[in-house]
Amino acid sequence: MLKKIASKLVPILIILALAVAPSFAEPVAKVKDFPGGEGVAEFLENLEGVEIAAAYVQNEYSDTAIVVIPLSEGSTVELYGALLNEEYEIIPDREDMIANAPTGWGLRFWCIVPEGMPNVVVMVTDADGNEYTWYPFYSGEDGSFITDEEFIPF
Repeated sequence: MLKKIASKLVPILIILALAVAPSFAEPVAKVKDFPGGEGVAEFLENLEGVEIAAAYVQNEYSDTAIVVIPLSEGSTVELYGALLNEEYEIIPDREDMIANAPTGWGLRFWCIVPEGMPNVVVMVTDADGNEYTWYPFYSGEDGSFITDEEFIPF
């Protein structure tokens, strides 16, 4: 009887384990926010072996500095305006490149980080031409800075 129960339970446990196992993407960049710019100078001074492109300031109301550093030497970082596509997904406006960094360099920029619809999209392109996008925003629930598996926090 125990053998019969085990023979039914084991496949169910395997299926359950596969269904709930997270699928993690490989990180492509590290990101950090600096509301009001507080601490950004000290942070950049303590980075060793990382080149950072000149800061881009979106407009006079920009209140947050963002630093994006690619994890692969052959990657580039670009900053675009944000659009909504037909499926209401946030995508980069390819006709509105705002700033970019040389290959392998990090990018620092200033913007207004919303709790709602983002106004900028960060794109990292790796050496193989694969593109990864992320948009900086704060959680409307608890105000935390939102990252994902590909764009990880420092």
